[in-house]
Amino acid sequence: MKIVKSALIALTFIALSHCGGGGGGRTGEVITTDSSQLTQVTQYFGQNGNLWKPEAEPKSSTAGLLVVLLGPEHTGRFDDCRVEKVDGTVEFLDCNDRVEWSHIPYSCVANGGREHWRATFKCEEAAVARAICRNQSEEFTFEAAGVGLGSVCSRHG
Repeated sequence: MKIVKSALIALTFIALSHCGGGGGGRTGEVITTDSSQLTQVTQYFGQNGNLWKPEAEPKSSTAGLLVVLLGPEHTGRFDDCRVEKVDGTVEFLDCNDRVEWSHIPYSCVANGGREHWRATFKCEEAAVARAICRNQSEEFTFEAAGVGLGSVCSRHG
């Protein structure tokens, strides 16, 4: 019985490690990759399915907190996404649930196949409306062009 349990744990670990991207939730982790070695890309919120959502849905586990949605072409692409806060710290966003059906209705991948990277803080705590997402070879900067943080932290403009 102990062997079966150990085998199940090992298979679960292997399956999770091959889910495309590493997930988030790594607040305060030191980033060791030199971004100058990565392909740099900038995209904008409001285009191609990318969205800076100031508040998660009221019934979600992260109700009232910032959510960054990325277009479906990015699903499974990134190992992490992060946002700089007003106090100068960098917070990793959480999207470690890569299985669509596992936490219905507030899954990481939902709403048109888009990943939902969830913050542990409110929109107003972000320094700017910008999320930086990385994998081993790319660094994407998603930002709100030409608008102040106050206007993107209100669902009503």
